[in-house]
Amino acid sequence: MLRSGDLRGLFFTFALIRDGSPERLQQALQQANLGATRCELFAYGYSNLVLAISAQLGDLKARSLLLEMPLFTYQNHNCFDTLISLMARYWVDRDAATPLALRLLRPIYTDAIEAGYDWIALEAVSLLAELHEDEMFAQLAATIREVGELPEMTLCFQAMQPKSAWELQLLALQALKVDSAAAAPPKSATNGLGDSSGYVG
Repeated sequence: MLRSGDLRGLFFTFALIRDGSPERLQQALQQANLGATRCELFAYGYSNLVLAISAQLGDLKARSLLLEMPLFTYQNHNCFDTLISLMARYWVDRDAATPLALRLLRPIYTDAIEAGYDWIALEAVSLLAELHEDEMFAQLAATIREVGELPEMTLCFQAMQPKSAWELQLLALQALKVDSAAAAPPKSATNGLGDSSGYVG
């Protein structure tokens, strides 16, 4: 059963991701970890978010694990988990997400339109338009915004820009430098003029 708190927690996590700073990404990672353990409805989607955020923070193993995660059609899971999982994959490997999009997103778009869930339909077809660069999908997205009177808002999949493997490797190197600098012992206050006890004799 979908509760309002479930969606608030999900949108809060995406807002933190959208900020993009290391501090906010760490907070987003904490939120996603909590969601993966406490929000049964979106647990699988949150698990994918954990890996995508970790990759953004320089964890290359997380990227590999994410790309190995199975992607379920929403009929066998739920539309939120399918959407979130594909977004996460899109962020770490656009090329890997592209061939999956038509199979996974078109049914979500079609059923969401029929059920009147305009926001879900807009997310699905907008991500399709981004991945396939098909004018038809872009026109469908524009129609949903107009008919559903949806504002020109930033969509969830736009919270993070997709990065190539080498860009994520660069982030990993930067994170390694930060960790190494934090672990380095402070320089002696005596600058070599005395021993480590501070005694100058």
